[in-house]
Amino acid sequence: MKVGFLNMRRPDLKKEVAKYFAALPKVVFPEKLKDKATVMLSGSAGWGITEGSDLRADWDLHVLLEDKDYKAFTRSGQNPIIDDKKHNPVVFAQVRNKTWLLERLQKSETAVLYLWIYTHGLFIQDNLKIKTLLAKQSDNFNATLPDLRKAHHIQFSVRRLDTASCAARGLAVAAGINRAEMVKLALQTFSLIKSQPYPYSKWLAKHVKKLSPEGARLVGLCEDCLFETDLAKISRSAKEIRDFMEREMEKAAGPSRWIHYWWEFNVN
Repeated sequence: MKVGFLNMRRPDLKKEVAKYFAALPKVVFPEKLKDKATVMLSGSAGWGITEGSDLRADWDLHVLLEDKDYKAFTRSGQNPIIDDKKHNPVVFAQVRNKTWLLERLQKSETAVLYLWIYTHGLFIQDNLKIKTLLAKQSDNFNATLPDLRKAHHIQFSVRRLDTASCAARGLAVAAGINRAEMVKLALQTFSLIKSQPYPYSKWLAKHVKKLSPEGARLVGLCEDCLFETDLAKISRSAKEIRDFMEREMEKAAGPSRWIHYWWEFNVN
């Protein structure tokens, strides 16, 4: 499945953000660089979910420049962070160079996350042709998807076992730490099962719920596990998540030994 751009925001939002960016004083952002930048609205407002229009939502802007233009920007002494609390909604913008994004899209630790951020954001203007770059990155994501699924599933399984082991020993704090990591990995892995990149933790459950009825079921199982205080029940809840994940992974990857005998494939 190709990663797609969402279009669920109110129609006037793009014009409002474009007007704000165009009106930035030259002491904040030079006029001569405005037509050279890519501007993308991320966060809940850029994604287009309900929370993006509530009183807590801000405008989280990514402003990208070619490396040479970014050097000129920083040499002039201007702040690469714009924190405008006077505007309604509050605006928080980061001015970065194109290499900054390329590094995050290429590193294994951040590639999936930044692919999600940029494919679920609202592009206000795209003079650096970042959308073309993302299309190529999407192809790479799809090519490596089997390996991503396997690696994430094994990590999830390790944390599931750690959760059960800590709970059995009565180590409440350790069980809590591990179950949080287990839940995060379960949600990330499920997104990969559905051939989609995943967001940062704040919107991870929301994202998975939107993927499918099975995703909503998984979020419910994760909530039950996180809110449980009885250590014995935490262990059983974690096993229920494990069983769910193994069934869903088999649907996507087919019968594979690493799904059920993951420890044989774990690399510490």
